[in-house]
Amino acid sequence: MPGRQIITTKFQEEYLKDICRTPISQLDLYGDFVGSEGEVIDEVIFAITSANKSNSRYNPLSLADRAIGVDRFMRPFYDFLDVSYDIAEIPHYQPTDKFAQHVISHCNLQLEGNKITPENTIVFSSTESVVELFRDCGYAIACGEWDPKKGVYTNKPPRDILDDFMESGREWFEESGENYLSEAHYNFWQQVPRVPDKIIRIANEPLLTEEGSITETRSYSVYLRGMANSDILDMKYNDVKDAVVSGRIVDEGCADGALLERVSDDFPDSDLIGIEITSEFKARFEERIRAGVFGGTFVDVYQRNIMDPVFEDNSIDTVLCNSTTHEIYSYGDGEDSLYKYLQMKYDQLKPGGRLVIRDVVGPKDSGRNIAAKLRTDNGKSNDPNKVFAEDERKEYAAYLKGLSTRGRFERFAREYLHQRDDYSFEYTTERHEGEEYIIASYKDMTEFMTKKDYTDNWYSELQEEFAFWDITDWRKAAEAAGFAVVADTPNQAGTRVYQSDWIVENRWEDALTLFAVNENGKPKEQIAYPPTNIVLVAEKQIN
Repeated sequence: MPGRQIITTKFQEEYLKDICRTPISQLDLYGDFVGSEGEVIDEVIFAITSANKSNSRYNPLSLADRAIGVDRFMRPFYDFLDVSYDIAEIPHYQPTDKFAQHVISHCNLQLEGNKITPENTIVFSSTESVVELFRDCGYAIACGEWDPKKGVYTNKPPRDILDDFMESGREWFEESGENYLSEAHYNFWQQVPRVPDKIIRIANEPLLTEEGSITETRSYSVYLRGMANSDILDMKYNDVKDAVVSGRIVDEGCADGALLERVSDDFPDSDLIGIEITSEFKARFEERIRAGVFGGTFVDVYQRNIMDPVFEDNSIDTVLCNSTTHEIYSYGDGEDSLYKYLQMKYDQLKPGGRLVIRDVVGPKDSGRNIAAKLRTDNGKSNDPNKVFAEDERKEYAAYLKGLSTRGRFERFAREYLHQRDDYSFEYTTERHEGEEYIIASYKDMTEFMTKKDYTDNWYSELQEEFAFWDITDWRKAAEAAGFAVVADTPNQAGTRVYQSDWIVENRWEDALTLFAVNENGKPKEQIAYPPTNIVLVAEKQIN
């Protein structure tokens, strides 16, 4: 029985009883199975797919929770029908036409000498695509709810029942659960309500995609390569470490836990907790814990939306929020979400505790127009008629990398936040002393400058805003939540903005130049590049 095994159903329970009691030669199978006269099914192998993946809508439960459900489901078969059972763990695969071969290979590696072959095994599946993949491998299929002759479902398959539950939650469970779930699974969920509650919570998380990510377009391998760079991590940690208060330290938006690894070196007696919304990074964080990179420091990671009240009031000493607040703003309700977040962090911190935010930042007077001279000789010109399909992201990334700064700007101006009805990137061109300039708001030009080199994650980055608040806006918002904003002095690490020398030297200086404009909109004197980062240190004072 290959499948995620998040639930077992009443139909599966009755269907499996019937086929376990019936001689194989008398079963109505899709395809031919050669067996001895009177031979019956004596073992059921549950191939639990996506065994190493959890905490997503597609697969919310851990392998342990699913294995408990399978065990409870099969106990009566073992006790009363003398049918044994076993479990094989199948790792998660992207869609592939080799899925059936992969499942068979994993089973044959794990079952201690027992081999699954078309001569000794029937496949029980009602998923049409899975049925055909195993049929192509020569297996006979017990199709359950699926009628391959008519091409229709005669009963609701498990995935549809699970969808009904995820849509309606507790109400469905109380009204219909007993009618659709197997007796074992219905009792399991009643006795261990944490399991269905987790499914409901993940199903109703508005920021998560089906696969447990924030956006479908983010390449996590690319994203992690930048985040895991040792020099970048050192820079990020050095920005915040002197503001950390020891005790219970929480990293919100912790990704794979690399920053907390550095915290554990300096604060080995503190309790470290990572909060991460994506299942991909949570899994990578858990691998760090397994590998022992945190030494003897207590560390754990929770998959939660940081906008949810995970912690009790007055229970945290330090909250680190690194490169996360711009996502709260971009994927939430803008300023309203950030004000809500700041207030919640104030409530959760102990007196004397600190919220330390490190993120991107906007320039002062971001609404004013500036002029930008963009290079046209460092790549190709943009072809405005060239279109890339959604599944051609690698090809589009290569195309973007080959464009000049001006060519990349034209793509950016057309595509940035294009899904929003309340926004459009507005700019004009101006010739001055034989040179062409782009005239745009300082904010919009900063958005382009800070994103133009993210070609591999172009679609993802272009859904986010970086330059929405300057340092004054941040101070006001923190103070409105009740915080005292810690000043930056020679004796204490506090609130400040700065410009990344690496970004200026490697991404800006050789690509574009900024100018102020006069009252007629003409370029005049050259101006400095905007700041790249803010470090906000906000303290809940002791009354």
